[in-house]
Amino acid sequence: MKKISIGNCSRFIALLLPVLMAATGCDFLRKLAGRPTSADLAVMAEDLRARQEAADKAARDSAEAALLIARYRADSTAAAEYLKGEKVLGPARFGGLASSAGQPMYQIILGAFSKPANADRFASQLNELGYKANVIPFGNGFTGVGICGTSDIVILAAALREIKNEDFCPEGVWILENRQ
Repeated sequence: MKKISIGNCSRFIALLLPVLMAATGCDFLRKLAGRPTSADLAVMAEDLRARQEAADKAARDSAEAALLIARYRADSTAAAEYLKGEKVLGPARFGGLASSAGQPMYQIILGAFSKPANADRFASQLNELGYKANVIPFGNGFTGVGICGTSDIVILAAALREIKNEDFCPEGVWILENRQ
């Protein structure tokens, strides 16, 4: 029997190591060393890529939101400027509202009637034209007919511009500002 010498053993290991490396790859050694394998690294890379995409999307969304806010501020400023020349009255001028529950902040008032039946008739005509008319009982006994109930000054200004171009719009159109 042949004796195994340290030289023969080291040659054997030197020959066996490349064979093991070729057969098992670096993952075998990484696993032995407690390091992440190729599969672990691929999962980590995919997770990093997904996080980066999410961060990029959040940054784009934030930039878009900032742009929308800036546009809305500009639109609001322009709407407020347009409405400066308009007649804006609060409900206190008319003895308050008989009921302010559910009333929007602003409404374009196209008429006020002493007889509620006349207000109802006018509101029906506006509804037939495609406008959602509101009948608003004032505390002084009059009944107003309003359209475009909104809390958005930009929408209000745009609607007022549109309404003023309609044949049915009276010269005395005004805005009810429902503030306490």
